[in-house]
Amino acid sequence: MQSIFQQKKAQVSLEYMLLLCAFFAMLAFVLPVMIDSTNSFLSSSDVVLAKRIADEVNEEVSLFSFLADGSSKSFEYFPAKSIIVYSRKTSIVFEANGKEFLSDFASTQFFPKKEFSSKLSFILKKEGGKVLFEIN
Repeated sequence: MQSIFQQKKAQVSLEYMLLLCAFFAMLAFVLPVMIDSTNSFLSSSDVVLAKRIADEVNEEVSLFSFLADGSSKSFEYFPAKSIIVYSRKTSIVFEANGKEFLSDFASTQFFPKKEFSSKLSFILKKEGGKVLFEIN
């Protein structure tokens, strides 16, 4: 009688171990997919943010043409992963996940390539009839 009880106990332990192994096997397959989809979401949200920043800067540059010298406006954004900002002739480029969005200025802008991963803040100001882009 006792050997039957020990066999059932061993069988229950073996079934428990099999279930535990099956759980960890499923976790091993599901976890990379979840991480990849989370990274894709964060990257795509940065692309949307970069486009929004470029559009807002374009609108403000147009508005600054009607304002007097000394006018300024500050901007603050928080990317999920990273946004790269640099100048290209008369444009400022906002790049996220390999996609570029341009903000055009009337005058040449010089800004070296810089990556922002937590906070992006900058100022637009008008001096000498030109709109200037400055990172804080």
